[in-house]
Amino acid sequence: MSEKIDYPFHNLCDLFFKQTAKYQQKNLFYQKKNNTWISISWHDAQTKIINIAHYLLGLDQKTTKKYDHRSHILLLADNSPQWSMCDLAIMSADMVSVPVFTTYNNAQLEHVVNDSHAQIAIIGNKNLYEKLKQADSNNHIEFIIIIDDICDDAITLDSIMAQHVDNIVTTAILENAKNIDINSLSCMIYTSGTSGQPKGVMLTHKSILCNVIGAYDLMSSIPGYQDGQERFLSFLPLCHAYEHTAGLFTPFIAGAEIFYAESLTKLTDNMTETHPTLMTAVPRLYETIYNRITSGLSKASRLQKILLNLTLSLGRKSYESKLSLLEKLLNKLCDILVRRKIKKRFGGELKAFVSGGGALHYDLGMFFHALGINILQGYGLSETSPVVCCNFPNNNIIGSVGEIFKGVDIKINDDGE
Repeated sequence: MSEKIDYPFHNLCDLFFKQTAKYQQKNLFYQKKNNTWISISWHDAQTKIINIAHYLLGLDQKTTKKYDHRSHILLLADNSPQWSMCDLAIMSADMVSVPVFTTYNNAQLEHVVNDSHAQIAIIGNKNLYEKLKQADSNNHIEFIIIIDDICDDAITLDSIMAQHVDNIVTTAILENAKNIDINSLSCMIYTSGTSGQPKGVMLTHKSILCNVIGAYDLMSSIPGYQDGQERFLSFLPLCHAYEHTAGLFTPFIAGAEIFYAESLTKLTDNMTETHPTLMTAVPRLYETIYNRITSGLSKASRLQKILLNLTLSLGRKSYESKLSLLEKLLNKLCDILVRRKIKKRFGGELKAFVSGGGALHYDLGMFFHALGINILQGYGLSETSPVVCCNFPNNNIIGSVGEIFKGVDIKINDDGE
């Protein structure tokens, strides 16, 4: 049995609102527009979330339809501060968030619409609006909010966020959100659909909070970690259980800033611009970076190749055995001549990557370890919100998935599963 958790928050909404009271005017979200990173403070984000939640709670008065506090709301959009604020607003209204991959084909999206019983949708843009209209052949979606564009039968998110909500209503929403049952359903996370139809995973406030508290223990053990001083760069889809927990709610408990990457192709540039201190990623990213570094060797000088190979050799040996005195001195030289430059490619301030969503090959993990890039591999699945275990920096065993998170129980079947 794992160590039990004393939950310091009533639910996921309470986590956010308590942290907002703590950090107030400190910046929370960043999104790049017209080549400039635009910020939103904790306080301003809370105001927008309350406005959206208030609007959702009053929908039955604005339409002929009747929506209750447990209504399911489809969230079909790319990563952005607005995505995250809508997700929190849905939960703060005691409704159920249904995040959806924008890459679903029509059949997959139709399945999710039918299976989730969603009647309301928040969508990113006009293209996704048209995609949803085609997929919703049974007309389940009765009300649409659009984030970036304008459509005739959809209300814009900007108009909702701009509405004035007085202090009495704000206090009531905050109090109601605080009283949401920790065991109630917070979201339905659908799988990517790579093997059959997407399957909806029902996650409670408590199950995600359990992971967030476990992740906080992990972060707190990383050398140099400081509450309120960390920066996350988010690029994995927020509709995936991994990024939803590790890239959204985990930064909340850390009081961290969240930057939303422009795209995967611009990720390296965004790292250099934002100087992230913590990032979640999948093995595919490390494979891509590995290929870029190794392919770049073809243009490197003979001395650069010698230095990189020496760095990789000594870095590996320092992990798998012991270095001689001369090798220790050479390894220090590699820190200055190679590893310091490699770290600058990741923004220069990265303390750790967390790897999940698939197995990280031992040699790939060793490659980054030898270059001085700290990767903490974990394991989980959507049904576990999603983390089961992860390596901690003081006992990071490459090729393993580390220690069981606090509050998580596991059992090994007779067949080894």
